[in-house]
Amino acid sequence: MPDDPAAAAPFGPPPQLVLRQMSGPAGLRAEGDNWVLDLGQVEAGSLLRTFGVAVMNDAAPPADALTVRFAVEGDPDMRFFVPAAFSDIGPQTGRGEVDVVLSATTPGLHEARLVLHPEQVAADGSVTALPDRVVLIREEVVGTLAAATIAADAFTTGRPDDLVLTAPVRLEGVDFARIQNLGSWTGSGTLDFTPHRADGDAWLLATFQTVHADFTGTGQGKTVDVVGAGGGSLVLAHGDTALWSFAGDNAGGTAAITTHGQATLRLTAIGADTLDDRIAANSLLPYAIYPFSVPRGNSTYDGHLSTAQVELGGRGNTVTAEAMVNLTVTGGAGHNHVAGGGGVNLFALTGTHDWLESGSGQTTFVEQAGSLRGDRITGFHAGDLIRFEGFGPDARLRDLGEGHYRVVDGAGHREAFTVEGVDHLVAGVDYLFA
Repeated sequence: MPDDPAAAAPFGPPPQLVLRQMSGPAGLRAEGDNWVLDLGQVEAGSLLRTFGVAVMNDAAPPADALTVRFAVEGDPDMRFFVPAAFSDIGPQTGRGEVDVVLSATTPGLHEARLVLHPEQVAADGSVTALPDRVVLIREEVVGTLAAATIAADAFTTGRPDDLVLTAPVRLEGVDFARIQNLGSWTGSGTLDFTPHRADGDAWLLATFQTVHADFTGTGQGKTVDVVGAGGGSLVLAHGDTALWSFAGDNAGGTAAITTHGQATLRLTAIGADTLDDRIAANSLLPYAIYPFSVPRGNSTYDGHLSTAQVELGGRGNTVTAEAMVNLTVTGGAGHNHVAGGGGVNLFALTGTHDWLESGSGQTTFVEQAGSLRGDRITGFHAGDLIRFEGFGPDARLRDLGEGHYRVVDGAGHREAFTVEGVDHLVAGVDYLFA
């Protein structure tokens, strides 16, 4: 009696394994049954797009399903994010992505392999192994970096090691020491960072919900970029230049920032930070500190739920808010420049001869006795308010014409300042004495 054909041959037509590149540097090519992505020579610190591929079963129905299991033969400059397997991929369908975060840190030749173990899966669940396939990724890193890889003892995150990238990166010709969360922004937790002086002159802290960092021990005149943070704290040294670009969820957040004189601070939001002007070509999103996926939601976030509370130390600080970020600035020893954005602004500086710019949002200027002298208020508009504090009960405002004013009282205060943006200040509307 002849054998039962169904029992003897449970398998149908075989699946066809195909990789479809979804992101990353161009150049993935087939070599026989395998694939190669050869990046050639790459300058140390280059910002490279994440390489992503989808796994497809390109066979036509009624072909069998495809399961692919993965193994990685890695390299420190290439970080793989792969599942254990993609199971039961039907004909003309696919799964993905497999992502590889590429960096370029150590000079020399770097190679890594993603080994695919495909299996044919019959309709009855029977499985037979198919020949392995390999994706080879190769780069030759040339040049050196002035920034170091940040040491593990300089920070804590609570994140798995594979989701924290500490390789330095070069942006606009500046070498940044970097700590970057590679996973989802939601649940990324808190980065606590105490930098080492020897790590370099610039730092990038990216995509953590909360960041706490103190740079007073790193010397003066450093560059600090905190990008994609919901809130936290930042202490700057004398002469530092800093960017804080807020990310946000429905709750918003607050960043408490302290300067020690001659600092330049820019406060913005990820949907408006214009970082795409310099690195969008390398990015899947508006800026390239997110290597893959969308970890923090809407990329158009404008900062309306975020507040920066800045305590100025010393003189010569410049603080600028952009988009809808809310800004509160206090302290200072005079000769500081503060500019509001489209959010709610409160300026209560304690030195003289400050330049205070109203933003498009509502701004309250708290002018205190003893620190009003020489102040310049620009961009004043309807909805703004000047609140005079600490003057005597008989204090009054004298309009000297052409935007010049003086507050006088019986206690001997005679403090002159200027206001640009209105012809005349109206009591109870534009200003009041508290």
